[in-house]
Amino acid sequence: PFDPSMNKAIYSLADAPEFLFDEERTMRTRSWSENLTYLTGVGYLGGSIAGGGWGLYGSMKAVPEAAADSSKLRLNRMLNSVSSRGRTIGNTWGCIGLYYAALESASMAYTENRYDTLCSIFAGGGAGALYKSMSGPRAIAVYGAGGAMLSGLNVAVQSVIGR
Repeated sequence: PFDPSMNKAIYSLADAPEFLFDEERTMRTRSWSENLTYLTGVGYLGGSIAGGGWGLYGSMKAVPEAAADSSKLRLNRMLNSVSSRGRTIGNTWGCIGLYYAALESASMAYTENRYDTLCSIFAGGGAGALYKSMSGPRAIAVYGAGGAMLSGLNVAVQSVIGR
């Protein structure tokens, strides 16, 4: 029979993370490039899944002409809707994640990691404002305030959880 504890003995696997350099051991957050890659990827993946679900729901809810609707047409409509919504929302959330990570890393470097909470809220507001920067001042203000509020909510929840 398979015993998982044998793998640790055979391959001498460590329980704690291993670091190549001692400087990495003292860091308490990801580097700016890791943060940029992580948040952009998470935004794109999450947006693609959410958009795909939204597209699937929309295609299931649509009621076409009964005479011209076959199973192949339904499947094609479903796949088109899923891929269209998933791609659109994924790209949107990926861009917002990219803006957020860049602004947070820049503000953390500027303040020398002293104001984590304020840097996160600034990055959320800036990401929302930057995303809608071509839509006029009203959209910039609304999306900037929304991004700052969502980022503040994230900071508050993380402090309550104790992370």
